[in-house]
Amino acid sequence: PAVWSLFLGNLCASMGNAFYFPMLTLFLREQLQVSMSWIGTLFLVGGLLGAVGAWLGGEGCDRLGRKPVMILGLGGRAVFAFVLALLAWRNGHPYLVAAAYLSGSFVGHAFHPACEAMLADIVAENQRVQAYGLLRIARNVGWAVGPMLGGLLALVAYALLFAVTAAAMALAVLVVAWLTREPVPAHAVPRFRWSDLGAVFHDRFFVAYGTSCLLLFCLMSQLVSTLSDFGAEHLGFSKLAMGAVYAVNGSVVVLFQYPVSRWVAAGRLSSAL
Repeated sequence: PAVWSLFLGNLCASMGNAFYFPMLTLFLREQLQVSMSWIGTLFLVGGLLGAVGAWLGGEGCDRLGRKPVMILGLGGRAVFAFVLALLAWRNGHPYLVAAAYLSGSFVGHAFHPACEAMLADIVAENQRVQAYGLLRIARNVGWAVGPMLGGLLALVAYALLFAVTAAAMALAVLVVAWLTREPVPAHAVPRFRWSDLGAVFHDRFFVAYGTSCLLLFCLMSQLVSTLSDFGAEHLGFSKLAMGAVYAVNGSVVVLFQYPVSRWVAAGRLSSAL
């Protein structure tokens, strides 16, 4: 039951993100008339702030508990998505929109490390690959459904799109608050020290893994930054058609994630990577 509550919370949160992320570039281009270089810079800063927020979320969940940090992250996303809805409704200044987006990115990224730490707390080590696979399925179910609905909402009004995003995030807060319980830590967690980073960079396998992830996510980030504008401007795709493109991406992961996770669990993770 605890794993499925995390599944449901991630599903709601992912659907909220998937409502507006693919359409955010189109909103900035169409309604606010900003350049792609401006949008690229916005996503760059958002990614950096998100990384800091994730680090603080990981550190915070060891001090404050998993559940409070998860609620803080999701609640922050909900609040700033509602601010975006108000700004879209009133045709707010691009810099105010950027501030709301960046604030949501910073606070919202605290959710994931706390959620994944909770999953590690409640699932036996030999079942974690499948459990994390379920979590990824939840996120991609959201990405299979959310963009299609987001495309429909964007056809009506971008303000409505952001308002529904806020509602989905608020629902995720309620799921986490009502259905999850704070796990009892198996052992005391030492406080973070900056000198600990030196040990990380001396681990050549971890550095190689981190570098590979960085390159991979640089590529994947194009999915939510430039793809929607390219599809709309150069290929003539409607908002609904772009939503369908993202939905296919999420659906493929949903179909193959769990069987692949079971196959990977039987062998070496390094070979699977």
